[in-house]
Amino acid sequence: MGGYPIEDVRKLLDRAKSTVSKITDVIGQWDVVDITDEVVARFVKKGWPEQEVLDLKAQGYRYSPGRDTLLSPILSSDDEDL
Repeated sequence: MGGYPIEDVRKLLDRAKSTVSKITDVIGQWDVVDITDEVVARFVKKGWPEQEVLDLKAQGYRYSPGRDTLLSPILSSDDEDL
């Protein structure tokens, strides 16, 4: 992004976090970011069909650098029709 070594910065920030903080980030999805063209390319390189990644993006999935995976939107009981 803008010429900054984002991946390097993420790695440095990750090393500075405590284990509990890392776990909280992953479980709470605090580390998720929008799926960008770069993320799509990354998953295509890993073998995912591009259209599948784009479909997940359209469904509201986001990318978790901590898990290196795509996560669905968080659902709660408020989201359910009774």
